[in-house]
Amino acid sequence: MPSESAVTDDVRIGPGIRVVGDMAVTGDAKLWVAGAIDGDVTAPSGRLTVAPGGRIRGDVRVREARIEGAVQGDIEVRDGLTLTGSGTVSGSTTAGDRTTRRAPTIGGTGDDPKREGAGESRAESLRVRPPPERT
Repeated sequence: MPSESAVTDDVRIGPGIRVVGDMAVTGDAKLWVAGAIDGDVTAPSGRLTVAPGGRIRGDVRVREARIEGAVQGDIEVRDGLTLTGSGTVSGSTTAGDRTTRRAPTIGGTGDDPKREGAGESRAESLRVRPPPERT
């Protein structure tokens, strides 16, 4: 059975560190992962950054996430998701009520036919925010 940790402060998983088991992060914490987590990550009020070279194998449920490394699992965010050119997600991504299934690797080159030099642009990041509430 995976272990579960309740953490009430900012959490840093450095390069070369591997955490095995589910993590429950409480409070308005920041979670920074440059190492590896093998387990689900839950931080309903927290912000997650998966740094380049960082990896999570498990589902992620957080308030906000920035993915520069790799997530192998589903991601559910309440306020926003940023995938940079180096970030990869293999699973579903949900931001508010927007969901994609089996998300592709985000990054590489992209075409914008309205730009001069189309076909040579580099995807720097993708930002997904939930739509505004309807009244």
